[in-house]
Amino acid sequence: MLEQAITILMYVIAFLTLYITIFYLLLTIEKKDEINEKNRTNYTPSITVIIPCYNEEKVITRTVDTLMKSDYPKKNLKILLVDDGSKDGTYSEMKKLEKKYGQTVKAFTKKNGGKSSAVNYGIKKTTTELVATLDSDSYVHSKSLRKMTSFFNDQEVMAATSAIKVYKPKKIIEKVQHVEYLLTIVSRRLLSFLDSVTVTPGPLSVFRTSVFKEVGLFDETSLLEDQEIAYRIQAHNYKIVSSMNASVWTEVPQTLKSLIRQRVRWNRGGLRNYWKYKKILNPNYGDFGIMIFPLGLIGSIAVLAVFFISIVSLLNGSAMQFFQYGFEVFYYGFNALQVISIIIFALSVLWIWVASKHLKEKMNPITIALYLVLYSFLITIFWIITIGEELTLKKQRW
Repeated sequence: MLEQAITILMYVIAFLTLYITIFYLLLTIEKKDEINEKNRTNYTPSITVIIPCYNEEKVITRTVDTLMKSDYPKKNLKILLVDDGSKDGTYSEMKKLEKKYGQTVKAFTKKNGGKSSAVNYGIKKTTTELVATLDSDSYVHSKSLRKMTSFFNDQEVMAATSAIKVYKPKKIIEKVQHVEYLLTIVSRRLLSFLDSVTVTPGPLSVFRTSVFKEVGLFDETSLLEDQEIAYRIQAHNYKIVSSMNASVWTEVPQTLKSLIRQRVRWNRGGLRNYWKYKKILNPNYGDFGIMIFPLGLIGSIAVLAVFFISIVSLLNGSAMQFFQYGFEVFYYGFNALQVISIIIFALSVLWIWVASKHLKEKMNPITIALYLVLYSFLITIFWIITIGEELTLKKQRW
């Protein structure tokens, strides 16, 4: 009975994964003429870029210097630096930048209250038409701001996200994240065609300033504030778009420990956001409410289900059969589920190839293999720790 239940569950998960993979590929084909954002209108209204900082004295100068090389009209650009009670020389570095760039850059310091608190502090001081959030360890391409603001010529657009890439990946763990980030860029661009963008990432997102008067500021209690604000904007039926060409490079975790810490925070924040905005699971929210929103949660559950199924299989003796009979197990036990798995793997490789072509990025075959084979196990680890911390009500550290 248990074996039959496991088999049924595996088929459900396999078909769900196959459906999602094919869905993205078909959407890519359908939107092939729109995906690269050609012939966009030049629209450069006034914009304030808010950079929240906490102990970032080593990177803040590079971030601001890079941003100042932007081709955006300087008369319409303001940069607002917010020191969130740093314990190092961050504020001192900010004051140097303020002096260096005159009226364009303004530096402020406040009592420590968290990233969302620092961003909200900046929003309250913003008087421009648009406002952007930029992480202090992220470096913007010179044309990115102009590419993102062009979307706001459409008065229905309330937020736009950028194409986030890994800054100079060297270690294997960074290179694997590089593949993940590139796939995310394309998938998020595709989701924007369905009005289903689920997050406005900290490394660089642009908002119409007026939206905060209608939906409120960032939630200072949220573990995943950039997703929470995106859900809130979606809950008001406002439009979020995503750019695939507005590049920004960000620092990513360089050790397994720091990666686990980051992803567990993302997962815990995501679970709470799902619960908080469960009302979105509704046909009134279109494709986002009936397909994209629930698929995110179902996918997370599926990862855990596969892990526990694997454990049950090991305890049931499947592993011992392999060691006893070798690859004959696969030959004589070849079934439809294995065929589906091979198809999914092949389509995943195709999806990565399509993403690399659209982004004009070269991907190392070894890195791709590591991403496809090993990263799924890492995701499982992330979720196991997530569930453990949630059940024990462990306080989240940043």
